[in-house]
Amino acid sequence: MLTEPYWAIKPFLFFVRKMIFLQTIVQKLAQLFLWMIKSIGQVIRKIIITGCSLLGQLIAFLKWIFPQLKLGVEWASKCFYSCAKYLLEHRLVIIVCLLLLGFGTLTLAAILPNLHNFEGNLIVEELSFTYEGTQPKEFINRISKISSIESEGKQTLTFTGKFQSETMPEINQLQELKIVSNQWAIAPANPKINSDIDLTELSLQPQAQVSSLSYDFIRHQLIFSVQSESKPNLLKIYLGSQPLKITLAEYQLPDLNLPNDDSRLKNLEFVLTPRNKQFKLDIIQPTKFYITSQNLPRNSFKNWFGNRIEVQDIKLSRSDPNISKFTENLQISTIVEGKIRMAEQEKEMKPNQFLIIEKPGIKLLRHTEVIPEKGIEIRFSGITKSLEIGLDHSFPVTQIKASWLDSLLPRDAIIALISFSAATFSYLLNWLIEHAARSSHKP
Repeated sequence: MLTEPYWAIKPFLFFVRKMIFLQTIVQKLAQLFLWMIKSIGQVIRKIIITGCSLLGQLIAFLKWIFPQLKLGVEWASKCFYSCAKYLLEHRLVIIVCLLLLGFGTLTLAAILPNLHNFEGNLIVEELSFTYEGTQPKEFINRISKISSIESEGKQTLTFTGKFQSETMPEINQLQELKIVSNQWAIAPANPKINSDIDLTELSLQPQAQVSSLSYDFIRHQLIFSVQSESKPNLLKIYLGSQPLKITLAEYQLPDLNLPNDDSRLKNLEFVLTPRNKQFKLDIIQPTKFYITSQNLPRNSFKNWFGNRIEVQDIKLSRSDPNISKFTENLQISTIVEGKIRMAEQEKEMKPNQFLIIEKPGIKLLRHTEVIPEKGIEIRFSGITKSLEIGLDHSFPVTQIKASWLDSLLPRDAIIALISFSAATFSYLLNWLIEHAARSSHKP
């Protein structure tokens, strides 16, 4: 009858039997492999002997044809026969050494990291990037029913239509007004009616920088900053046919030649009935936009952004605004959730975790969409050697690496290949050491 202690150690005994069984299989495979090596050695021996015989006939023919080359041919034949003799005597050792070199190289190829494609799907609170394409690219397709557009950054605006202002009646007689302003806002003059203001397009020039892209779900407000290195980015707005309220701060009116000490130049508000409903704005200097939309249905966010945008230097973190400027800059992750995948390995991202990507990094934003009550969803792909995840940017706790073999074989095949290579390598190395010891004892 089985006793209680037996049942306690039964799992351990099963594990030991399994390991002994696996070790026996590996030894049998290694012995079979060594037998194959010896057979290959016999074949190589026959090939070398046949080659030597043919070479001897060729040398005799050359001696008969070219008597003056006799000494050179004899010297070459002696060298060849010496090499052939050495290969015949040590053919098995040479084959084993070559196999050790091959298995060692294979093991290194399965361990050393290499560039590999990766992809991810994340929801973030905020992101920044640089557009890396060679041609202008549409970043924002269309945002409809905008209740207000606010901007911070020095820009030159030109409006055409009918102007009405109580504080500055000089503009009431104008048909066109040129404005240089650091802050401006456009909104329907009557906030109770439905707005027909649309942002129809935002095109990015190569090397344009988009920063602090986020969505405020309380104010229903899309926020972002944009600037360009050389050529201006283009913003197109459809003003509609309804009267608009234009608000300016820190502005100038070059066409009116107002004195610089005019107190009205601090703030100005007027009503515009647009004649040209298409409004275009060139953006070079850093400019921040606040685009407030009316309470939209959940499916209205899908087509806001363009797809397949080539990017570089993408940033999924922001500086902590509560840290003093005299202290070290503290970064806060903007990741809410998501997943990343590389080399058949997948990791899940948790809130406030950092994603550290070795360069080249993320190269393509495939899709961007506002997800209600969560954040901005981005689907991306890129190239890297490793992906690291952690709550502290300097001390990641999870890592994904891709080796040279990951681009050629599946992960399961690589694991099996490493196991076989390691077992065979150790067996061949042990055989080589024993063979060297036996050879040293021979008289």
